[in-house]
Amino acid sequence: MEERATATAAESRELHWEDFLWALGAVCELRNLPFDGELFVKQFPPPYSVAQLAAVLTAQGIPVHMGTTDALRGRTTLPCLAFQRVAGARPEDPPRRIAIIAKCDRRHAVAVNAQSRGTFSVPFALLNEVFEPLVLYFPVA
Repeated sequence: MEERATATAAESRELHWEDFLWALGAVCELRNLPFDGELFVKQFPPPYSVAQLAAVLTAQGIPVHMGTTDALRGRTTLPCLAFQRVAGARPEDPPRRIAIIAKCDRRHAVAVNAQSRGTFSVPFALLNEVFEPLVLYFPVA
């Protein structure tokens, strides 16, 4: 019950609008689907949430399912969208940032986000400190 309440709270959290568009564009590109961020913002202005991100991807024909960062330690299908924590975050703090976790080895998750100039690695021991527990899995075309 507590896990579902945590997931529901995470789904409603606001996302940074540039990261929201970056994530949509990146997932659409991985799926070879066209995406026009400027047109999207005109039709659907911010604010955006995790639940909206999942809904938009689903509407684009990209099946999305929710999971947890704990599942990344086992054999799981990647990539996934993860939501970076903000140090000492409170509900009134800035929106969450989004990363794509592309692969995992025995000790690390390898991710990329809109601000990185390449990939970055997060040790599993710090995974739940860096990311919210909720992730969105999506298949690549």
